[in-house]
Amino acid sequence: MQNIIYADGIVNTQIIEGVVRFDLTKMIPAAEEKMTIETTSTIAMSLPAFLRAYDQLSIVMNTLVEKGLITKTSPQDIVSTNVTEAPKSSTSTALKDVLKKTQ
Repeated sequence: MQNIIYADGIVNTQIIEGVVRFDLTKMIPAAEEKMTIETTSTIAMSLPAFLRAYDQLSIVMNTLVEKGLITKTSPQDIVSTNVTEAPKSSTSTALKDVLKKTQ
């Protein structure tokens, strides 16, 4: 049987011992019309599996852009100011830092 997991977002993307890990989150209403983020699951993938997933997601993104359903924006434009940021791990390498080193 297949499990379907819904997520509103991804936080805490890390590489730990060659495995890409990220937390799936959902948005929970909080006081004064603000939202908080709650971690619901963690996904761990080998680096090759992560790169294959990235390729698949890129295909979906490009298709949505070509059909005019979305426009590409920077991640900072998407993040709501009413969301509190989940805590970050200080013991592992952030994925963005690793990717910067490979470019």
